[in-house]
Amino acid sequence: MAAEFSRDSILSFITKQKDGSTTYCRNVSQLGENFRKILQSIGSDERLQILQIRDNVSFWTILQHAANNSDAETVEMILECVSEDDERYILLSAQDRHQFTSIHFASGNGDSRVLGLMIRLLKEETWYKLLQITNVMGFTPLHLSASCGHTQAIRTIADSLTAQHLLHLLRITNDYGTTPLQRAEYAGEHAAAELLRDYQTKAPIDVALQQADQTGSSSLHKRTLCTFSVSNFPSRPITVFDHSFYGVRL
Repeated sequence: MAAEFSRDSILSFITKQKDGSTTYCRNVSQLGENFRKILQSIGSDERLQILQIRDNVSFWTILQHAANNSDAETVEMILECVSEDDERYILLSAQDRHQFTSIHFASGNGDSRVLGLMIRLLKEETWYKLLQITNVMGFTPLHLSASCGHTQAIRTIADSLTAQHLLHLLRITNDYGTTPLQRAEYAGEHAAAELLRDYQTKAPIDVALQQADQTGSSSLHKRTLCTFSVSNFPSRPITVFDHSFYGVRL
């Protein structure tokens, strides 16, 4: 488990020079190139250890502070300073006391720029795994974007995924049993709800069928709503309520 320090202690610790002098910074964004040079001057293990240090108030890492402050430059600097995809996963999967990750912060803020940086620097499979991490209430990052009506953030996330991964993400329910689409509807975010509904109806049926296993269980096992169009009835979408696509009940 990473050591706990006050926020000022973190910032002073990571800016400590080789001669022993310490520069105190009270804002992550003030670290700038000095921070990058320090991280690049040390070994990968020590670098990763430093980047996992948390403050003792919010239990945030420096990356989480940067993501919450929409500090795209610092987010990019940190992620570029670690070269391996698994190291980036470790940093981006770090959760605070309420199990929020840096991606939750960016999604809740509707920060498409920060989300885009993360997407650019990660493999799609790693990014998909990170998007499935839930907070203490079972919210994925997409749930937060949907709840807050951040349509551009929704597009950024949805367009970064394969059809199968997106379909699964749209079906994830939180601890209240609601999908991102349902969260948008409950919050009165009509534009976000319409956008999510559009992504959902465009999901190919064969992708959903591929997710079902031999027992008939699928990503729809929590009785989530699935709407899709059948070519024979283009003007009349069929709405399905069922645990899977085996034994469809209309």
